[in-house]
Amino acid sequence: MNSNNVIDINCDLGEGSTEQDCLQDAQIMPFISRCNIACGGHAGNELTMALSLKNAAIHNIKAGIHPGYEDKDNFGRISLILPVGVLIHSLNNQIKRLIAIAQKQRVILHHIKFHGALYNDVEQRVELADALSNFLYQHYPLYTVIGLAGGLFEKSCIAKGLTFMPEGFIDRSYRSNATLTPRTEQGAVIVDQGKSLAQAKALALGTEIETSDHQLISPVVKTLCLHSDNPNAVVIAHALSNSFKDSGISIL
Repeated sequence: MNSNNVIDINCDLGEGSTEQDCLQDAQIMPFISRCNIACGGHAGNELTMALSLKNAAIHNIKAGIHPGYEDKDNFGRISLILPVGVLIHSLNNQIKRLIAIAQKQRVILHHIKFHGALYNDVEQRVELADALSNFLYQHYPLYTVIGLAGGLFEKSCIAKGLTFMPEGFIDRSYRSNATLTPRTEQGAVIVDQGKSLAQAKALALGTEIETSDHQLISPVVKTLCLHSDNPNAVVIAHALSNSFKDSGISIL
C-alpha cells in the first residue's frame, strides 16, 4: 500500500479545435496536477495548444506534450504501420510545435506522454519501445516520460536513463497481464462513475483491482489518467477530488 497517500492526476486535453473546447477543458484543471496537450497529430491545432498552455499556467498545473499517430480521422486510436524513421519525424514535428508555442508564452513543459494506439503499441513491440525511448533520450532527455505502469516501455525508458512516471487509468479496465483491455473489447472503458472512482482509489492506495478477465492485480502507479473527451469529465474530476479527500488521499 502507498503509505504516503498522495497521487498525481494527469488529463489528456487540448483535443478539440475551438476556444469553447478549451474553456471546457479548463473546468477540469482545478482538480488535476498536470495536463497532456495534443499537438496537432491525433488532435489539436495552434489555437488549442496556445489556449491550453495559457490555462495550465493560470491554474498552476504542469503542462506536457501529448503526441501520437498523425491521424485525426481516427483520433490516433488505430495503429499505423510506418517506418520508424517516418514515425519519429512526425513525433518530433509535433513535439517541436508545442515547444515553440510554450517558449513564446514562457511556459515550462514538464513531460511527454504518447497518445492512443501509439501508447499501446510501445507495450506490444520491443523494437518500437526501444526506438522511441532512444529518440526521447537523445533529443528530449530532460522531460519526464509518462506511460503504462510496469510495462515494456517503462523498462525501456528506465534502461536508457529517462525519468519515468508510471501511470494508471481511472476509466479503463485492465487485463491480467496489467495491460489495458483493447477498446475493441466490451468493458474496455469503464462508464460507471462509482466503479471508476473505486478503481482510482485502489490504484492511488496501491491495493488490488479486478481485471476484465476476473483476476486481481496491483499496478504500482504515481499518476492517474483522466480523459477529457469523456462527456462527464468535469463531473468525474470533481467527484474524484471529493472521494480522495474523504479517503485521506492528497492530489499532488
